[in-house]
Amino acid sequence: MKLSFKTFITEGGKYRALDSNTGQMVGSTPLSVDPSSPDYRSRSDRQADLRELLHHINQHHFQQTGHHIFGENGAAIDDNSAFAGSTHHYMNPNISDNDLINIGKTEFGDFDTQFAGQHSDSLNKILRTGAKFGKYTVVDTKPQKDQNIALLKHEDGKYQQVDFGSSDYEGNKPSLFYRSSKSSPYEDLRHGIKGAFGKILNRAIAHGQGQTGIVRNKKGDKETFVPKTSFSIGLGLRPSHEQIGTENGKPVFKELTSKTATYTRDVPTIYRTMYGAEPTPEDINNFGSFHGGISSAQRHFSPEQQSRVVDRYVHNIYDPGSQVIGMTHDKDQQMKDLTINHLRNAFPHHFTPEKEQEIADKRTSFYEKQRNKPPREE
Repeated sequence: MKLSFKTFITEGGKYRALDSNTGQMVGSTPLSVDPSSPDYRSRSDRQADLRELLHHINQHHFQQTGHHIFGENGAAIDDNSAFAGSTHHYMNPNISDNDLINIGKTEFGDFDTQFAGQHSDSLNKILRTGAKFGKYTVVDTKPQKDQNIALLKHEDGKYQQVDFGSSDYEGNKPSLFYRSSKSSPYEDLRHGIKGAFGKILNRAIAHGQGQTGIVRNKKGDKETFVPKTSFSIGLGLRPSHEQIGTENGKPVFKELTSKTATYTRDVPTIYRTMYGAEPTPEDINNFGSFHGGISSAQRHFSPEQQSRVVDRYVHNIYDPGSQVIGMTHDKDQQMKDLTINHLRNAFPHHFTPEKEQEIADKRTSFYEKQRNKPPREE
């Protein structure tokens, strides 16, 4: 199963469809936990309704095919592992409405779930327009490569977008790798950092270890730092280069591509390879979080490696091909500046006047090129 990084960071896009019963184009109404909002609905009631929805879909799929899509008897629905992103926190009964309000997470748009992706085709057949599951009726669906977006109507007239994301299941829940890949850790949200940034940081951390050598390709040889690994949110961790010889006492490498490399999605193995250290249970639990990545890099990387990580992170968020994650360019810049501030506090030795100017130049160049492009809708 492959989950693209682009798919991950563009989750939350609003899907609109025609309600054949009203003849109107409609979209999801955010679920609010703020009692003063006109869109407020009792969270405990909505939690029950949404669990009922998924249990009905799971049971119907089982009756039709003999296979559960959310674990046996919907086990992943009951233990919350079926819920991804900030939906996981909305559905967590141990997190109060006030907790969510205090971290600024008062509204929840689409409802993110993870199902056993090998049953994608049969799920799509079940989610037909007009089908009723619990208190919800399917208005329309939009199958995509890695997920099926469904727009449903609640009995109270409110519309709800549910994103059924394809996942690898281990036993009765999504695999640890997929849970971390689609997570929006509470500690990150508490500091205003969206889940996508922890994954961008992981990509940078994968470049922390390596050695200086010669990279050989069709364009010639180049002496440079050669990272040991490369991380993909959908595929896992792989070697980034292979040594093919030596020249004048220096190792010579060729770059490996995603088509020829072997990936691992075993999170403990990924952690050991990336950091060169044995993970604690807390490290495994925090894998994929921005703060978890910072903590591990502080403990296991040298100042030189830490600087390398920051350089790569800046490249990842301000490269010309980088995604705009926020609703607007200004919001995108605000969120990225916030993550840079956290890195600045964690690795102050890196942020020399020269590095600060380099970051400012990359940021300015990125947004100048983005100015005439429409930002994505959050």
